[in-house]
Amino acid sequence: PEDGDSQTDLPALEAQAPTTPKSPAAVRKPRGQFAAAGGVVVVWYLTSGVTLYLNKYLMSVRGVDPALLGMVQMLSTALFGGLHVAHLRRREGPRKDGGGLFLRDMALVGVMRALTVVLGLVSLKYVAVSFTETVKASAPFFTVGLTRVVLGERTSVQVGLALVPVVGGLMLCSAFELS
Repeated sequence: PEDGDSQTDLPALEAQAPTTPKSPAAVRKPRGQFAAAGGVVVVWYLTSGVTLYLNKYLMSVRGVDPALLGMVQMLSTALFGGLHVAHLRRREGPRKDGGGLFLRDMALVGVMRALTVVLGLVSLKYVAVSFTETVKASAPFFTVGLTRVVLGERTSVQVGLALVPVVGGLMLCSAFELS
């Protein structure tokens, strides 16, 4: 069509046409994803609980040293994590940045994780499981604080307000766990 022609551009009109409602299958997909995520969370809680009480049993009844138990857990994590990274590299190819920053960051995360595991196991040896878990539940509060200090990132007001009941609950639980 020439300038001034009254004909309209059909592809442009089709692009502006209202979309049809989603099919039932498309509506069910988020529900399926929600159910799958819920299932993963349930499995995580179950395995975490079993691991926690098994660790307490091994240290209290069997007399296993917390440092040894932590070392075995960290070596297992390193082994399976290394296998996972090797699989990803084989599938996706080597990193373009050479991996230097990645290795540095992962070393820092690894050291912090090792400290968390070993100190958590040491606390299990000397205090009740409930108190150990109460202290571990303070992790979001410290994560927000460290994120601000280390990365300089500010958290949203909503995140800060969400931490208020968590910290209040921790204070309440801790008050009754002191011996």
